[in-house]
Amino acid sequence: MASITIRRLDDRLKRRLRVRAAENGRSMEEEARVILRVALDREPAAPVTNLGTAIHDLFRPFGGVELDIPPREPMREPPRFDSALRRWWSSIARSRDAVVATRNVAHFHGTEVEVIDPWQTA
Repeated sequence: MASITIRRLDDRLKRRLRVRAAENGRSMEEEARVILRVALDREPAAPVTNLGTAIHDLFRPFGGVELDIPPREPMREPPRFDSALRRWWSSIARSRDAVVATRNVAHFHGTEVEVIDPWQTA
């Protein structure tokens, strides 16, 4: 039989091993052998590649359902900054005596609002 030496074993861990061995009526050496045997005799867990695979493997015994994937709809048009919205923002800024900070300075040409482009260097 082979022997091993475990160096730098934490004192707290050694105390726990001694207490566990006493509770089980074994020597510390025998308790360590039992712990190693139990830990190493377990069937190794199959490596999980990702969460989706793990969930699929978990529910595989129950069978599956094929779902129809609906066709995608065309993408919607992005919102437009039309004149009504521009007037609305302008009126709010004027009533508060505020400055509008936007990259889209051109949207506010022709209004009485002070506009700055914070991305533009002075």
